[in-house]
Amino acid sequence: SGTAFIYNKALEQYFESIESDNDGRAIMIRFKINNTYLRIIQLYCKTNQRNIKSCTKVDNLKDLILEWVNKGIKENERIIVMGDQNAAFNPSQDRKSTRKDKISKPESILIKKLVNEIKLIDIFALRKKDKNVMTYKDISRLDYILLDKKLIKLSF
Repeated sequence: SGTAFIYNKALEQYFESIESDNDGRAIMIRFKINNTYLRIIQLYCKTNQRNIKSCTKVDNLKDLILEWVNKGIKENERIIVMGDQNAAFNPSQDRKSTRKDKISKPESILIKKLVNEIKLIDIFALRKKDKNVMTYKDISRLDYILLDKKLIKLSF
């Protein structure tokens, strides 16, 4: 298991650089289009992040993603972070549950930082405000596409 990028050959002329982690869980690709840099980060997080005996790999992945995002912000790039987080940002909305005491605390420190601190926008939630749509077996939403505000302005 891991992550990959597929893009149209027409984008090759805009390709700038690519980086990845050592475990195949994250890739960062940069394009330059009309003097604007676009930084796309694709990641795959293992399941049960809280229960992994060696949290070092989870922490290293989180730190790398945050490093890539912060570098993009510093360089005034447009940023997209997407992938299978295997965690819900807001479990009370992103997981179907019969429990009365629904939990709203993010299951992933990475998602929490990207949305609450760095202020990336969950594009799926923005577009599906009134719908409870899941991405995994109709019981959870584990896949996310987060955009910076500059891209939101271009999109809507």
